Amino acid sequence: GKGYRLLASPVGQAFNAALPQAEEEELAASVLRDRMAGRLGDSISISELMRRYDIGRPAAQKALQQLSESQAIERGPGQSWLFRPSLNSLAALEESLKFRLILEPEALLSPSFNADPQRLALLRSAMQSLLARPVEDFDLQQFRELDISFHELLAQSCGNRFISDALLQHQGLRRLPNLLPSVSVHRLQEALREHLQIIAQIERGQMEIAADLLRLHLRLSAAQRPQTANRGIPQSHLFGRR
Repeated sequence: GKGYRLLASPVGQAFNAALPQAEEEELAASVLRDRMAGRLGDSISISELMRRYDIGRPAAQKALQQLSESQAIERGPGQSWLFRPSLNSLAALEESLKFRLILEPEALLSPSFNADPQRLALLRSAMQSLLARPVEDFDLQQFRELDISFHELLAQSCGNRFISDALLQHQGLRRLPNLLPSVSVHRLQEALREHLQIIAQIERGQMEIAADLLRLHLRLSAAQRPQTANRGIPQSHLFGRR
């Protein structure tokens, strides 16, 4: 769902695609955890990474590159990198949902909105499969990927490059680790049903209804996310715990 296709390699030629190493991913995750826990300031540099994590310059450069590609940081003055806003507090989450309430329904109502029917069908099928699982088998990581992929599809389909770019950058922030309260699996199941209702209206061409359902979905998320945290659901069945 992000615009890439895997091409077959020529016969007899080894496929040596460069993939991120586990060490680099863990270092980038450590930087984000330290930032969100208040152990890092608003900016960071290669030399600071090297001292703090006892690593060499190449590893520090790769970690910064990975953080930049995930839109967690951006270039600052000199050799510094600035941390971008993150969803690391309830206030930030509230601002995020207000931002999405303004832009996401407008994406659906764009005259040039055009969602790929095949991608909609794949999302619907995956959501229905996840909903069919019992609560104790609910896959939290799969929900997270489906949720973000759904909202990314809306952004990519709107046909307005500025709205699309703003929403996709914001969805990138949602992929980063966070320290926010967890939400019960029952709420996540309801969110999937809300997604399915929106998809059904998009497929019917009922964009006003789809936009109204999306507003309701976002408002329910805003209203229930803090309050439903850890309400009678075992710790292992909460979304967001790491």
